[in-house]
Amino acid sequence: MKNITVEDMLREALLKMGADGLCLYNGECGCSLSDLAPCSNPDVNCMAARKVENSEDEDHPNGRFITIGEYHEQRKV
Repeated sequence: MKNITVEDMLREALLKMGADGLCLYNGECGCSLSDLAPCSNPDVNCMAARKVENSEDEDHPNGRFITIGEYHEQRKV
C-alpha cells in the first residue's frame, strides 16, 4: 500500500469538488493542482479555487485563481 501524504489527500479532495487549485480569499496568490502549494508552507486560510481567464486583467494575463464561492457567484449572473 502506498503511503498517502497530506498533499495527496488535499489534491484528491480538491478534484472531487471540481477545484483547479488553491487561492487566498483576497487573490493575493493561487496555485494549480499540478503545482500545489509551491510555497511549501500553505496558509491555513487557502481556499479551494477555480482558475478563470481574464484577458482584461493586466496583472494576470494567463488567468487567476478565485475561490469556488466567488466562481459560482459570477456564474449566476
